[in-house]
Amino acid sequence: MKNNSVILLFLLLFPLCINSCSTQPKETSYRCGWYCYEYPYDNAENNYIFLEIENDSLKGYYYGTTDEFDEVREGYPCGFFVLPMDSLQIKNDSISFVLQPTNNDFLVQPIARSIRSTEEALKMGYSHWDIARLNSGRSYRGVFSDSATINLNAECKKTFKKIDEEECVTPCSKPITDESCHYDLYCYHSMDPYRYNVSADNYILLEHSNDSLKGYYYGTTNEFDETGIDYLGFFVLPMDSLQIKNDSISFILQPTENDFFSQPIARSVFSTREALQIGYSTWHIVAINTRKSYQGIFFSPAIIYFLEQDSVSKKVFVKTDWH
Repeated sequence: MKNNSVILLFLLLFPLCINSCSTQPKETSYRCGWYCYEYPYDNAENNYIFLEIENDSLKGYYYGTTDEFDEVREGYPCGFFVLPMDSLQIKNDSISFVLQPTNNDFLVQPIARSIRSTEEALKMGYSHWDIARLNSGRSYRGVFSDSATINLNAECKKTFKKIDEEECVTPCSKPITDESCHYDLYCYHSMDPYRYNVSADNYILLEHSNDSLKGYYYGTTNEFDETGIDYLGFFVLPMDSLQIKNDSISFILQPTENDFFSQPIARSVFSTREALQIGYSTWHIVAINTRKSYQGIFFSPAIIYFLEQDSVSKKVFVKTDWH
């Protein structure tokens, strides 16, 4: 009889235990989503936290740079990673987790936020970053100061603000169904150590029309002749072999010596022929007749990040208004 009572008590309490254990993710479900820490000097180095509930368990992913594990970066570009937030716990307003990278987890390019692992990034063509040897884990503790803010304390001291999920999706990865013409304009501000030259800004114009995608690149001869900063030529060229797949973008510029002009090209002009008809004067200071391939990623819907072949120089194009 005593044994029967114990069994009955167990059967009564067991569902309550199961329910209690399974409600913890539900209690934190309103915490799920994307959080962003804005790096003050370069948007490409923003950090992101993604929290989600999968199969009644809480998971998290951290998108960051090697600065998390290398506090003194001495002149070299940082690496980028996406890592699972191990030992992730959210209790009341507190959050804690651990990042445990290996040297193989650091990549040259910022990680698109549709990617959840190093393995997935490598399959998409990302390349390893091996400038420094970093192989140490790091523990994080923080608090939710409100429903949309995470403050990570201790050495980290980063504030993450919740952002809309739409900000984490590349618009060009969606099917193009609008039959009317639509333009997306991205600007790269050209800067050098001695001056800021607005006329040397680069622009990428993506045109969506009738279920097709076209691109135009507005730039200077510095793209093909890095020594010519004092006598710049300007061009607008079609982005040949343009491909956008998921968060990746690639294209080729193939100028001839007749494609360069003495004045910056207005963004209402789409070809060399059109520029000549309007009255632009040609530029023939240096003979340039080469081609250049570009590979980049949409770090967000508003940012295109290009890393050139030397793995040091980079361009970050930020979406801007069409003028």
